Amino acid sequence: MDLHHESDLCQETLLELIKADSDAAFTTFYIAYHDKICGYAHKLTQSREQAQDIAQDVFLKM
Repeated sequence: MDLHHESDLCQETLLELIKADSDAAFTTFYIAYHDKICGYAHKLTQSREQAQDIAQDVFLKM
């Protein structure tokens, strides 16, 4: 079994549920990815405040 592929399917399902306006799916996605998005944005900006703003923008646009 290809676990990476299975993970991709779970992510796709999660995103489909978010598109269908599922609060539970959004919360799950937020918990899973908020720190990763903030970390990446912080590497790009070197500013914790800007990184938080970027992460907030990402989630608001979902």
